Amino acid sequence: MKFENTIICGDCLEVMKDWPDGCVDLVLTDPPYPKEFDFVWDSLATSYRVLKEGRFLVTFCGHYQVPKVIDALRNGGYEWYWIATIPNNNQPIMFGYKMKCCHKPCLIFRKGNKGQPNRILYDNFGLRLKTTDWKISRDLHKWGQALGLFYEPMDSMSSIGEIVLDPFVGSGTVCEAAKRLGRRYIGIDISPEYCKIAEERLRAVDTGVPVKEARAGQGALFE
Repeated sequence: MKFENTIICGDCLEVMKDWPDGCVDLVLTDPPYPKEFDFVWDSLATSYRVLKEGRFLVTFCGHYQVPKVIDALRNGGYEWYWIATIPNNNQPIMFGYKMKCCHKPCLIFRKGNKGQPNRILYDNFGLRLKTTDWKISRDLHKWGQALGLFYEPMDSMSSIGEIVLDPFVGSGTVCEAAKRLGRRYIGIDISPEYCKIAEERLRAVDTGVPVKEARAGQGALFE
């Protein structure tokens, strides 16, 4: 596919409209949670057409959004499949509720009623896949997530060389995870600023120089 291993700046609805049917192997994303961004769930549902039959869409969301996300994705044609969780050690109070959030919801949908993950899944991501990449950094994005958040679903629901799509790529965490796990990737974001950061971040995987250090003039660690 001509857009593989690229970050595309634009509205995902416009970007994807001319793509061929069934050209993506996995949709994996973590859209913004504030209520003013609730429209993203209907936009995300349009990925149904470009995802291959029997393959999966995985999205993280806020606790209060779970019913809304399920409705939007099912209305878009997706089959409701499963919910997993990620431990949230920060345990914030949910806005508007007297409830501590001790986990992060991860919702999984399938295109069609057939198709299985590569292996048995744990409903608590991170228990099986051992990684040191669980540190959350907000240096590049105010809602940045840890790389480890995306390793388990990517490892479970795609294979090396397949295409992973993030329609709301932000600073590029999903695409970096894809690159490190040997997947091809496509990232889309409407923000030119974050698209640039995502490109710098992916370049840093090759050079070994983190974005902040590269901006300060540090050269490649590996020639």
